[in-house]
Amino acid sequence: MTEKASISEAERQDEDDVLQAYAQARRAAPDDRTLLRAWAARFPDHADALIAVSFAGLAAGVSLSDPLEDGPEDAETVALGRAFLDDYFMPAQIVSLVDEARARGLTPPAFAKTLRLDTPALGRLNQRLLEAATLPRALVRRVAEALGRSADEVAAYLSRPPRLAAGAQYKAKAAPVLRESAPQQSFADATRGLPQDDRDFWQSEAEREGLLGDE
Repeated sequence: MTEKASISEAERQDEDDVLQAYAQARRAAPDDRTLLRAWAARFPDHADALIAVSFAGLAAGVSLSDPLEDGPEDAETVALGRAFLDDYFMPAQIVSLVDEARARGLTPPAFAKTLRLDTPALGRLNQRLLEAATLPRALVRRVAEALGRSADEVAAYLSRPPRLAAGAQYKAKAAPVLRESAPQQSFADATRGLPQDDRDFWQSEAEREGLLGDE
């Protein structure tokens, strides 16, 4: 699990403090390729600096667990870094919504609150136990915004077969899927336990933007 570095409001404004906190988080999780994008989204004012030092380090053969060295924060380095790191630091496809949210500092309850869901509904969404065609397009958009992904990437994840619950035993290296068909629910059924204002919100959003299965 990626450690969320503690950083004060004042430190958020100081680029050196942000870079040092990022370096600490990177040393704690050197193999986490979602980390840079998560931090760039968390600190957009310092995104170019984060990208520049990371890309400069990789170009120089510096391990992700090594201390950060200052990199040239020029337009060419940042542009090259953005293009390269889009591929290097992000998996080709989403493996878990909850894991990507954690990498961005969102616990499951906080992620659920961001989406105006409860944690059971988020769990079913993450395990792809909700019928994709019944999901509001607005929900897909909100998930994408929270994770720094595109709506198409999120829709593709949610349209795949149900996956094993966290902690289930499996040996495959790919994202696990259930061997047998798991019972799925409609979004409306899975959210019946939400507060009335949240149910009204999703009803309104579904009418306004439509459902994922709408043509």
